[in-house]
Amino acid sequence: MKRMFQATLAGDTETMEKILQFAHDTETPLLDYNNETELTAIVNLVYLSARDTYYVEREDKAGRGYVDFIFYPEKQGMLESFWN
Repeated sequence: MKRMFQATLAGDTETMEKILQFAHDTETPLLDYNNETELTAIVNLVYLSARDTYYVEREDKAGRGYVDFIFYPEKQGMLESFWN
């Protein structure tokens, strides 16, 4: 989903929320709706196109805590993504 990645880069959290909610509602079985593993699978799905230009690593250290996903671009810089 290129739209999710573009929304992330633009800081468009409203669009990001809508995309995640739609993917979660349509792809996650009802009995696993609040399951962290299912949410991880959804995040991997919506950011699939990012893997074309970014190396994606899971659960890495970031400052005083950890991030769930971190995107390392082929060029200089870094994009971090984390949820509570």
